[in-house]
Amino acid sequence: MNRTPDVELVLREYFADDGLTAPDYVLDVVEGRISRQSQRRLWRLPWRLRSMSNNLKLVAGAAAAIFLAVVAWQLLPGRTDGPGDTPSAAPSPTAALSPTAALSPTAALSPAAIPPLPEGTLTPGTYRLRPLESAPSLSLDVTVPAGWIGGPPCCLAGPVGESNGPAGIGLAFLTADDIFSDPCHWNVDGSGPFQPGDIEVGPSVDELAAALAASTAYEATTPTDVTIGGFAGKRVDLELPSGECDTLDGNGVYLVFGGREGYIYAQGDGSHWQTSIVDVDGTRLIAALFSYAGTSAADLSAGQAIVDSLVITP
Repeated sequence: MNRTPDVELVLREYFADDGLTAPDYVLDVVEGRISRQSQRRLWRLPWRLRSMSNNLKLVAGAAAAIFLAVVAWQLLPGRTDGPGDTPSAAPSPTAALSPTAALSPTAALSPAAIPPLPEGTLTPGTYRLRPLESAPSLSLDVTVPAGWIGGPPCCLAGPVGESNGPAGIGLAFLTADDIFSDPCHWNVDGSGPFQPGDIEVGPSVDELAAALAASTAYEATTPTDVTIGGFAGKRVDLELPSGECDTLDGNGVYLVFGGREGYIYAQGDGSHWQTSIVDVDGTRLIAALFSYAGTSAADLSAGQAIVDSLVITP
């Protein structure tokens, strides 16, 4: 029986003293394989505003190290697939799934079977979001039609124009303790996003709805009663103006809500926000369905159906 090589010794042979360098032919293979991997495109929706760069660097570094180690192992002279000389069998692509295991948009799913919202174009069905860092146990289950786009952990975008003007549509879930008196000029101290708004509001749904309705920075409707996901609250519709605003990454952005979890900004000029605010066992949840003058009636209807499908679990 062949003894399994000591992985640490293998890595010491194939990596230089700095732990980051491998022989040229190994790096050539790694570079070739990485270059063939599809790259995720950038999103304009503000879920990218979250401060995740350090975590992404750590994850990317760990993944690269593992990938490099695997390639180096595969390129070892005389390598076998493990103890003994019998190569492991490749798994069948259909062996793990029965014909009924694939997600069906009409299948009844138990709460435990609902998949998390993925990033990218969605298959019709029900997905779970956990949008709030301040309330990590709070989950939202939404049912989406074909062609909509997922942006975990908070957001959805429509199939036409995504969330952007002049014809897109989007849906975002967030929370906030304050708002900006001038949403177009929110960068008061020059420190960038996540600044607190200069208008503090109390913790209730009514107080936030009243603050939005009282703002002179945009047009707002009188708060009306609304129920989403089984929780009662208030709805305020906002008509956001066009104009040059403080910039983020070179783009002018219009921020209504302040703070780290009020990160949703207008995705285009003349944006209409259907803003529903509910209290979920002490957590103030905001659902913002945003659209434009050019958004189709079909997409507006689909967006409202997604809101109506919402199931909230504290």
